[in-house]
Amino acid sequence: MQTFMGRYTVDAEIGKGGMGVVYRARDGRLGKTVAVKVLSQTSSLSPESKARFRQEARAAAILNHPSIVNVFDFAEQDGVPFIVYEYVEGTRLDSLIASRNLTEARVIEIGSQLASALSYAHERGILHRDIKPQNVIITPEGRAKVLDFGLAKKTRLEFVPEADETIDTKSENMSFETARGTVVGTVQYMSPEQIGGEQLDGRSDIFSLGIVLYEMIVGSNPFRGESFASTIGKIISPETPALPPSSMRVSAELQETIKRCLQKRREDRYPSAKMLADELDRLRASGSGWLKPQPIGEQPDVVLIPKTMSRVCMILLQVMYLATYGVALFYLGDFVNDVLNLVRDYVTGNYTAARDIARWVTTVLMVTGCCGIALRLYLIASVGFDDPETGIQFRKLFPFLFILDEIWALTPLLLYSRWRPGVTILCLAFLAYAPIAQRNLVRNAYPSRRSGKFDRSTGRPA
Repeated sequence: MQTFMGRYTVDAEIGKGGMGVVYRARDGRLGKTVAVKVLSQTSSLSPESKARFRQEARAAAILNHPSIVNVFDFAEQDGVPFIVYEYVEGTRLDSLIASRNLTEARVIEIGSQLASALSYAHERGILHRDIKPQNVIITPEGRAKVLDFGLAKKTRLEFVPEADETIDTKSENMSFETARGTVVGTVQYMSPEQIGGEQLDGRSDIFSLGIVLYEMIVGSNPFRGESFASTIGKIISPETPALPPSSMRVSAELQETIKRCLQKRREDRYPSAKMLADELDRLRASGSGWLKPQPIGEQPDVVLIPKTMSRVCMILLQVMYLATYGVALFYLGDFVNDVLNLVRDYVTGNYTAARDIARWVTTVLMVTGCCGIALRLYLIASVGFDDPETGIQFRKLFPFLFILDEIWALTPLLLYSRWRPGVTILCLAFLAYAPIAQRNLVRNAYPSRRSGKFDRSTGRPA
């Protein structure tokens, strides 16, 4: 039997929170799918709570941002108010965190989008006050969407349990007020001033976003305690949590960004969400953080040489190849004569046939040399500027590069008449091994995971 909320036909329940229940519904007038949030029957339906619910809906409705879920309508059904939201398909951020497949670059991208959404709201005088992974959805296109903007204003502290723990329901429903204001939100993601009931500003949301960034990296909340009281104690303690050594490797810049967000004194955090968004955009533009997390049972490439040394050696190898191409092209005429004489004396004995073979050898050298020069210049620029895509692109090019390099490894044989045999063999052996050396250097400078390919839009395995 279908349920109707005004002109909206309810299909199914898709979520439930402290304030209400969310349903997927169909707009009978426009024929589109929407999300309808109904004020919970367990919540107070007093005129004051209804007025506050309506006021919050109006506040959220003025927000029009790509990373904020839009509000379409507000109405009542049998005295129960409900809000109509944009229906967003995707995966909740807490599910992505549990999968442990988020890359550092993806963390920076999601954090930048969330900070941009908070900045937009703060500039319009609206605080979220309940930023947490459960209130963020990641669309199939990779866009982060913030839910329940400005609606988490209930005089209750909600303790959200981890997947493997149970909590006392008395603690879960605990709420209190202070002389300065009402304490609202989810306790694990609260700022110290929010727990203290102080006057809040945008820096409180920044603290909560810092917790979300930390959780995306580590996989757990930094303030998780054994009880409600211990969780609050960790939040209000003066120590700022640091990323544990066991977490996935992240850049020093991102660690500092998270650390600044989690400062206990609001004066020590970013002054505004816009500054945080700008900092995360800067990290993303600089290519910071393209390392992947290490899923259970999988090992990263072993790094034996420091990255800087690997990059310098890689560039020197490319310069050596360019020098080889230059010498070969400079003495191209001598090479042609040497090949001609070699083929005529030891292979065919026929000048015409020898000339044709020499022409083919010369053509191969010219074509592979031109391709090699282009590849070497690309690798010098890519490694020199530390492009995070270098490792991926090199692994794609390696089969072709290996064949090209092994062809050029034979070029010392063309100088057999000018060099001593020992020098010729030594050069041939070095050039034959050089492609393997390049691969090992790239592995050290740009380590990969053995888990296969990853979809960068969602951070999940492809």
